[in-house]
Amino acid sequence: SGGGALPLMARATVATAFAAALVGWQGVAALDNGLGRLPPMGYNTWNDLGCAEMSEAGVKAAADALIKTGLRDLGYVYVNLDDCWHAPIRNLSSNQLMPDPLRFPSGLKALSSYVHDRGLRFGIYTDRGALTCAGRPGSLGHEELDAQTFADWGVDYVKEDNCFSTKGPNDQETLFAQFGKFRDSLNRTGRPIFFSVCGGGGQLPFSNLSYYATDSRGGEALANSWRVTSDCTDWHTCKFAFEVAGPL
Repeated sequence: SGGGALPLMARATVATAFAAALVGWQGVAALDNGLGRLPPMGYNTWNDLGCAEMSEAGVKAAADALIKTGLRDLGYVYVNLDDCWHAPIRNLSSNQLMPDPLRFPSGLKALSSYVHDRGLRFGIYTDRGALTCAGRPGSLGHEELDAQTFADWGVDYVKEDNCFSTKGPNDQETLFAQFGKFRDSLNRTGRPIFFSVCGGGGQLPFSNLSYYATDSRGGEALANSWRVTSDCTDWHTCKFAFEVAGPL
């Protein structure tokens, strides 16, 4: 927030657009839910707010900055929460995921409305394992409930990560089945929601995940976008990502 927020926001926006080039996006060859005809562009909290600064106020400031800088009108329309938006446990009565009440006092449905009212789209994060990469509740065993919760909140984009998986990050039988279960759960909500599969969670640097694009269970059959390498964090890992993505 404040005058120093825009440079951070801008860097995060560029990182999001850059990542879109690396996830194996292939034009119209993607999950046939009417979405993903163009690469998703916008803002993601991870490279800006991270976990330590994740907050309702910070996300609203980023949404406002997309408008003030003119980026929204250039197609940067997604405002996506990454890890650490969650309360540490699920709701004890409904078993639903909950936002951290201190960080998001108005709730995520209200935040989603704030984003939509500004002509933007609202995204959220979960994980196929029992926990997210930062140790918050994951979606394993709760796929239908979480997908419907997200739809009820007005979510337009879901990133599902790969940490704390039941059989390791690269057990392909399990990962395609679990990611596929969340894909189907999203589709059953009836709300068009962009589905982004992030196989990078739990991976070592320089991991080649091109099987997400080349396996018949992955790519366009699985999601609207998908990762093909582990995290791109510096020049060397970014160069590796281009080398993997190039031939696909």
